[in-house]
Amino acid sequence: MKKKKAKKRLLELIEKLQKNFPVSDNVYLCMKRMRKYNGRAIYDGNGKYIIYVNPCLGIEHQLDIIQHEWAHIRVMDEMVHDLHGSTWGKELAKIYTSFCHNFRKVVK
Repeated sequence: MKKKKAKKRLLELIEKLQKNFPVSDNVYLCMKRMRKYNGRAIYDGNGKYIIYVNPCLGIEHQLDIIQHEWAHIRVMDEMVHDLHGSTWGKELAKIYTSFCHNFRKVVK
């Protein structure tokens, strides 16, 4: 898949996530090679979240990472310190179920 089309799919997913699973601050996507992680979400302290995704991965894996990281942002947004615990897991399940039933048609 061409880079431009892949990036468009990722941004469409973020748009749908913001609409259906809103967070308090802006979310930005950054494609960055990382040694330890394939994806990461951080809050920069200046009113924005940044989702880092490894650009070397396939598009399907990148879509999964964005959902995974979005669940972290939702949990961070609620000030719950639950890295991969039950609160985060429930949030990811809601996001992924919605993706499978609704978003997939939009981002294909």
